[in-house]
Amino acid sequence: MVDMEQKSSSQQISSQFVSRRKKHAQKIKKKPVPWFGWLGVALVALAIPVGFYAFKGGSPNQVTKSPPVPTEMEIGKSNPSRPEIELQPHSEGKDSGEQYRLGNVGKVEVSLSSKSSASFKVYRGSSKGTPLKEGKLSANNVEKIEDKKELYVTIENPDQVQLKVNGIQIDTSNTKSAQSYRFFLVD
Repeated sequence: MVDMEQKSSSQQISSQFVSRRKKHAQKIKKKPVPWFGWLGVALVALAIPVGFYAFKGGSPNQVTKSPPVPTEMEIGKSNPSRPEIELQPHSEGKDSGEQYRLGNVGKVEVSLSSKSSASFKVYRGSSKGTPLKEGKLSANNVEKIEDKKELYVTIENPDQVQLKVNGIQIDTSNTKSAQSYRFFLVD
């Protein structure tokens, strides 16, 4: 009999909890959300895309510059002497390395300067051509070499060297091992 009393009391307690839960659930269902709650949700939903659009994923202090608009003089043939450089596709052959075609110039002019010491070799034409200059670059020393048609340059530590061709800098900062560069004129 004691067991029966405990079972009936435990059933009453659990049924009380169930009925309380049902009453509480009914109260929640019946309460409407106030208008200012919905307004807050709508404002947050609109603020997110507007914020991304306004700041374009950057910080609010970031200033973006638009490129300068060329004038009519610049659009026309006002600067015909500006050199044109085009990177050729890498071709396995007699001279591997980066190959650059130069247009709108009269000769090939290469300028080498270094942050630290680096060795270089410059040939006329290809790697088997006539050696023009060979040596080591020291910090803040500039070597200039020129040819009428074509230069082949080999640099030991390209990431330490600033390489310019006809006044245009070639990016060598990501190249750690020795690299060859071929610069030639096109008609």
